[in-house]
Formats: sequence, C-alpha cells, structure tokens
Amino acid sequence: MQNQIFDSLVARLGEHFGTGRPLDSGTGVQFRSARRGKLTVYHANLATGNQAEVAFEPVSMARRLSMSEGEIRALVAEFRARTGRDVWPDPQFNWPRVGFVDAAHVEAIVTVIENNLGAA
Repeated sequence: MQNQIFDSLVARLGEHFGTGRPLDSGTGVQFRSARRGKLTVYHANLATGNQAEVAFEPVSMARRLSMSEGEIRALVAEFRARTGRDVWPDPQFNWPRVGFVDAAHVEAIVTVIENNLGAA
C-alpha cells in the first residue's frame, strides 16, 4: 500500500531522475531513463517493517553519478548500513536495494545523491 515515505521518495527522486512510471504489478514506480539513471521505488512486497524500498540499476546509476559499478554497489551498501534495514530483493534483476522507514532515511539518501550529482 502506498504511504508517505514511498510518496516522498518518488517525489524527491523524481526531481533528479524524471517522471516515474507505475509498475504493471502495482507495487511501485520505476524511473527508466538510461541517461538519467534507472531505479525502482517499491511500496509493496517489502521486507518486514519497511515503508518503501529503492532498487538501483548499477550500470545506469554509475554512468549518471560518474562512478564505477563497484562504487555504486558500495554506495548502496552504505545506504543500507545507514538505514539498518533488511530488504526483499528481486532475484530476477538482483539490483542492490535500500529499505526505508522514515523521513530521515529519505533525506539521507537524497542528500548523498545530490552531492554526487553535483560532483559529476
């Protein structure tokens, strides 16, 4: 079910990644621009307690943030350490994910993304 944390993530990430498209499954929104970066924000099928999860497509995100794929994976691991949340990964795509439970988590990830976009 959509919630305030999911809505906030979609709005804040949309400022940098364009307009998200609802998934056919109804479980979230995907930002699909190869140029801007691909990521998916989920509000359903999440690890217990999460209000939202974000999955990052490493190749396009690395290109967008002027990093290597390994650096993107390390950055996502850092996000996960900050939030301390388990995630429910999609084995089909295996994009690295971060779980969110509150507005502080949203602000932390958006700040890091904005800082890296500024350096790119």
